[in-house]
Amino acid sequence: MVRTKNKMIKHNNNVSQTSRSQLSNIPTSNQIKITNKKRRKQGAGALKDIRKYQRSTEPLLRKLPFQRIVRKISQQFYSDLRWQLVAIVALQEATEAYLTGFFEDTNLLAIHAKRQTILPRDMRLARRIRGEINSIDISKIELEQYNQRMEEETLKKKRTRNQVTRFKF
Repeated sequence: MVRTKNKMIKHNNNVSQTSRSQLSNIPTSNQIKITNKKRRKQGAGALKDIRKYQRSTEPLLRKLPFQRIVRKISQQFYSDLRWQLVAIVALQEATEAYLTGFFEDTNLLAIHAKRQTILPRDMRLARRIRGEINSIDISKIELEQYNQRMEEETLKKKRTRNQVTRFKF
């Protein structure tokens, strides 16, 4: 009598012993065609996401975290301030519109610099070009600091000149 090797095969929680002849009906790994997921070109997924978000009208920021931030900031100025839901939704819409426009401008500046990655300096330049208050204030502060340094340096130079001229005979 020929001995056959028995293998255990699991069929939907039913375990049964089968011989090699019965195993021949089951497709082997050579017979099964393995299909890999279709690889996309680099950046195609990002473009797909961009199209998806451009089609949608739903808010990009989640409502409750945004609402908590608005309430927390308003508590710093007025302790007993109450918000209507419509007001928070309107503020969220305006915030998202500002941020998307800001990132579009920042992206254009990065592309102009022949880069694909946006950097903080692109954001600063975008704010400066837009004429926003904070970036102008920052540049004014930097200008004032520069002027103060220049004045200090000129005073040091004058002092050293005066000291040199005093001791001349």
